[in-house]
Order: sequence, then C-alpha cells, then structure tokens
Amino acid sequence: LNFIIGQISSLLVRLYSQTKNPEHLSAIRRAVQPLWSSNITRAYFNQKHLWLEEYPLNSSTKGLFVLNGCLYTLIGLIDVYTIDPQIYLLELINQISNSLEHMLPLYQHPQISNWSLYDLSHLTLRTQPNTASYAYHLVHITLLQCLSQIFQKINPSIANLFDSYAQRFQSAIN
Repeated sequence: LNFIIGQISSLLVRLYSQTKNPEHLSAIRRAVQPLWSSNITRAYFNQKHLWLEEYPLNSSTKGLFVLNGCLYTLIGLIDVYTIDPQIYLLELINQISNSLEHMLPLYQHPQISNWSLYDLSHLTLRTQPNTASYAYHLVHITLLQCLSQIFQKINPSIANLFDSYAQRFQSAIN
C-alpha cells in the first residue's frame, strides 16, 4: 500500500512541477495523508522504530517490514517535501531515516554473505528468513544508491549508511 502511495506521490510531484496546478498539489496532500495520519500504514519494530508497511497487518507491532516498500515510500515523501515543505513530512522522513539507521543491519541475510532479505518476517512472525530474489536484491541496491545521493546534502551520515549497504549488497553479485 505505502509503496504505491510513494510512487503515486512522486508521479504527482512531477506533474505539479510541470503544471503548477493547485489541484495537483491538493491531490499530493491527499495521497500522502494516510502515511502520517493512519496507524493502518504503520508498524513499529521493537515498539520504537516506525516503519511504513507495504503490506499492513492488523497489528502495529507485528509487521512484515518489507525493505523495498519502505524505501520507495521514503523517496515519495522526500519528493513531496521538496515542493510542499510541511513540518509533519520532515518529521516522518526523519523518523523513517532513524528507523533505517537502526534496522538496515537486520536486512543482511544470516547465511548468505552480503545478500539482502526481503523483509523481517523471520523476526516478527518467527518464519524462515525471506531471502530477497535476485530482482529484489537489485531493487534494494538501486533504492539505497538513490537514497544515498538524495541524503548527501541533507544528512551525510545517513547517506554514508545507505551507500555502505548498497556497496555491501552489490558485493554479493560482483
């Protein structure tokens, strides 16, 4: 769900940037509203790290914590913030960045060196580790590289974190 909201938001930002139509800005605000106002789209890892769920579950404490879904959503939020700098958007971006800072190490596969996990269901639902497919592993690398570039100017420490995981995951396929 959030993955779609992030992508739609990015598309609407580009449309608004071209047209400056206030209806497009209004559509952007409506699109991202569930991300900051609804517990349906959120989960909390260890009851403290906010995550925007791609597949919301009934409980805010038992999420899947899908990596690419949250990364796509974060990019969408950043895109929206560039044209509509609202404090609640910045707070949400900072909360997700903080969560990623603490949670990215958990996405390293426990048995396959430098390979990513699709989600954290092995920790939250006590299942087997959900190994990212080759395609999703590449998506993780690309999204982390993208976020590293975005954060270079606003938070170099987070940018370096994203870059280090992109390189680490990349090393598994080189």
